Amino acid sequence: MQTNNFNTILKYSLKTKLNKSFLKFAVGFIVCAIIVINIIPVVLLFKSDTDLEMNVVVPVSDNINYKDIANAVKTNDNIIVHEQKDYDYHDLSTSDMELYLDVDTNTVYSQSDMDHEAENFSREFFTAIKSSKIFNKMNLSKEDLNEIATLDQYETVNLKDINDDGSLENETDKSLYYAMTFIITMIAYMILVFAMQFIGQEILEEKTSRAMEIIITNIKPSSHMIAKVVSNLLYIVAIGIVMSIGVTLGGLVALSIMDIDISMLLSVTEGLGSEISPLGMIGFVSFIVFLLLLSTFIILTITAIMASSSSTMEDYQKMISPITILLVIPFYMNLFMDNVLISKIASFIPIFTFFMLPNLILSGEVSVLFVVSTVIVNIITLILLIKFGSYVYKEGVLNYASKSAWQMLKQTRTNYKYNKKNK
Repeated sequence: MQTNNFNTILKYSLKTKLNKSFLKFAVGFIVCAIIVINIIPVVLLFKSDTDLEMNVVVPVSDNINYKDIANAVKTNDNIIVHEQKDYDYHDLSTSDMELYLDVDTNTVYSQSDMDHEAENFSREFFTAIKSSKIFNKMNLSKEDLNEIATLDQYETVNLKDINDDGSLENETDKSLYYAMTFIITMIAYMILVFAMQFIGQEILEEKTSRAMEIIITNIKPSSHMIAKVVSNLLYIVAIGIVMSIGVTLGGLVALSIMDIDISMLLSVTEGLGSEISPLGMIGFVSFIVFLLLLSTFIILTITAIMASSSSTMEDYQKMISPITILLVIPFYMNLFMDNVLISKIASFIPIFTFFMLPNLILSGEVSVLFVVSTVIVNIITLILLIKFGSYVYKEGVLNYASKSAWQMLKQTRTNYKYNKKNK
């Protein structure tokens, strides 16, 4: 009977979420994703090559070839260098040139505001001009000039990147994994924040409408709480699938617009090295998804308990604010902190594990035993949350007192200790 009631609650909760409104959201999101992702490709499609070019004028000199120097320091082929004799900045306004580099006064004249690329090019050009003049005075040979030009070029090797056979790991492998982990964790953070809103609103609606009194008499509070958590977890999975479809379709359309062959991208990934393989990629992504589901289950259980102890949505928002802030901490720790010890300790905190553990695995700083230990800690935390949370949930959903949620939680904890002592 209890199992049937659990299934009934689960199906009803999913039915209220996966309805026509969700279908409209799914279609709308996919369409918006395709549009947003393809804004830049479409703009570039209608731009001609000449629109992307930046025409630059340099003077003519018998001693120094300014055009060759400008071509040597430019960062891409969109910068077209022209040389003209007796050119003046007044001529710039009547021509189709964007920049005039006056070497006599070390001045850059432009027709409009200079962008970052133009500023970098101008800076490199004048630096190269000054260096060339100094080297000419020193009568240095061409070989000496080439050696001086490469003084700032060096290679860095991390000992952790050296394999047993002395070869270096392919950095592209790690970069791909890190980028993938960053994107997934960023999306996961947004999904978790939305999930906390969904489950809180659903529980509070049943509580404020007094429907909870009828429901709880036909099902165990623990079963009702788990049904709400599972239904919201499945709802989040559905949203994740919709987002994945939208981003994938948007990417495919962008590749089509830019006339990029997908097989070419696949051939690039095949050449990344031994560290990356289809099986390894699937295994790594599967583990990240597992961690995300486990972390989401824990966070939804915590927020379900908080929602049961709240009387209004405003009170519930105050309750979950600390969790929302806490979830930001591991996200930024991954970006800006290099202390491995603190990262390892933080990965044992259940709501931090999903954000911290994948990067530790990629860096090679943790063993299989460490990974298994963090997962076990999360599972034990979830079991304890369900065990203690069921009692709090039962007391909270039927409590309509005007006390704050924190006061209700404190009172429930006191009642729990009292009842346990007098059993």
